Amino acid sequence: MTGPRDLTVLHNVLQWNLTDQRWERVREALRSTETAAARQDPAGVQAGLNSLRRLGPARVANRLTAAVAGPPTGPAPDDVIELRNRLVHSLEVPPSTAEPGSPPVAEEPDAKE
Repeated sequence: MTGPRDLTVLHNVLQWNLTDQRWERVREALRSTETAAARQDPAGVQAGLNSLRRLGPARVANRLTAAVAGPPTGPAPDDVIELRNRLVHSLEVPPSTAEPGSPPVAEEPDAKE
């Protein structure tokens, strides 16, 4: 559904420092993207990932936006990290060969050495 380049934004989320208001918008974009992935809607997933890209920290060239948005308040809240982790997992794991609408098959946990 997506390529490695598309998932870069999901990996970058963990490095962001944003305001609480901005984290709420990230949370909404992650939920929207997760819903699109569950529906196997590639256009919806791409739209969600594009929304996330726009919500990241302001670039140096866009300092006015950063000043208006307010100072960063901190890293991703725990629930945002959990949403992000589920989404990465759902997009990186190849779809099962099960019939559409059947419940997902649970994977065995990684063995600890």
